[in-house]
Amino acid sequence: MESKILERLDAMQQAIDKTKQAIDKTQTFALLAAKTMLSIADVAALTGMSKAHIYRLTCTRVIPYYKPNGKQIFFKRQDVETWMQQNRVDSVADAEAIAARYCVTGSAHNPARQ
Repeated sequence: MESKILERLDAMQQAIDKTKQAIDKTQTFALLAAKTMLSIADVAALTGMSKAHIYRLTCTRVIPYYKPNGKQIFFKRQDVETWMQQNRVDSVADAEAIAARYCVTGSAHNPARQ
């Protein structure tokens, strides 16, 4: 009887811990949504990449960033979101639409993708 109670208490504690983690994650994303300038940690949370990878991207100048005091690195949210949206890969439906347009018009040009 006592072991069953302890097992249930342990299960309840694990559920509480998971709920706390979910709340913390939600709070982090809520705070990120309000920011226009982001730190390395913010960009890592926003993109799901590690901080080390974000640093690597800045060192190779792959991602745009700001260094106002010559030390700390900041990113504009809009710049990060634009960077994340580059190199779009067409879906199968998009490719089929392009192929159909090419068959009809002789041009694969899609004015909507500019």
